[in-house]
Amino acid sequence: MFIPEHFRIANREEIEKFMFNHPFATLITARKGEIEVSHLPICRFNDGKYYGHMARLNTQADIAETDPAYVIFSGPHAYITPAWYASEVNLPTWNFSAVHCRGKVAFIDSPENAWSLLKEMVAILEGQTGWRLTEGHGHRRLIPHIRFFEFLPERIDAQFKFSQNKRSDDIAAIIDGLKGSGQKNTAEFMAHVNRSVS
Repeated sequence: MFIPEHFRIANREEIEKFMFNHPFATLITARKGEIEVSHLPICRFNDGKYYGHMARLNTQADIAETDPAYVIFSGPHAYITPAWYASEVNLPTWNFSAVHCRGKVAFIDSPENAWSLLKEMVAILEGQTGWRLTEGHGHRRLIPHIRFFEFLPERIDAQFKFSQNKRSDDIAAIIDGLKGSGQKNTAEFMAHVNRSVS
């Protein structure tokens, strides 16, 4: 990923927080010259490792563990119109946030381990008071139909492009424009990036 230096994020804590808050990821692999892509959840678990799962019928469920894998986590983004700027001469652009991870996958085929991982993933995604997997409702019968994996990142690149290269009055005006167009979450993330992320 091409990252101009003023948009590069090096703060590992900030990157991991972003990945945790945006777990629906894109997994990209190549096999025999064919690019394969899946959209699936990949979460950081209590052991600090990243796990995901996919349907066992998915062709990516049979990739070699030695093959390189690429995972993209995407976050808030928005089209930025020149009409929002305080200054005069600007072009349209797109502000966005993304974390790209290169690494490998390691499959977890033990039914007991997969069941434990599925329960923890549900707890992560449901939150403190949400729904839970339980033993007595036949959910275990689904385990043979999914394949869990650990994603082992070897390189992580993060880019939060939110007008950090612009004047402070332009940044404030863009944030106001985003809020005015109903994009409150993106406006808040842009304010956060320009306040504290590096």
